[in-house]
Amino acid sequence: RSVFFSFAASHEESKSSDIEIEKKVDADSGAQEESEEEAWRQALAAFKEQTLKMQAVSKEAYESYSKKAILILKETSENFKIQADRARQDLSVVAKEIADESKHYFETAAENSPQPLKEIVETFTSSSPSDLSQVQDFHVGIPYG
Repeated sequence: RSVFFSFAASHEESKSSDIEIEKKVDADSGAQEESEEEAWRQALAAFKEQTLKMQAVSKEAYESYSKKAILILKETSENFKIQADRARQDLSVVAKEIADESKHYFETAAENSPQPLKEIVETFTSSSPSDLSQVQDFHVGIPYG
């Protein structure tokens, strides 16, 4: 024996159930979008926080290294000043030694030279610069004036 069941429903009722299913799907996708958007907001906030931390660390490191660099440069410049003063003193000593030696050579030349050259040598070996005016230009062949 075969049994047949027949169901009948109005066309409007099926539409409303479709709408409810679509609303549920839309509500689920809306909730998913909101959760994704919230996750992006949290990730962005975490990124901003890490960026600010890195910026603070970078600023501290910059300040620390710049202070160290300034100290090193000051120490180096002081060392250079000390070395320059020492070099100046050493050069003064060397220049004085050379001047003394050259006076000795001039004196030796003055003893063994003719009279006009002796006058020039004596003038240059004198201690006073005003004695240079006593040099007579014509003795060495330079025109006067």
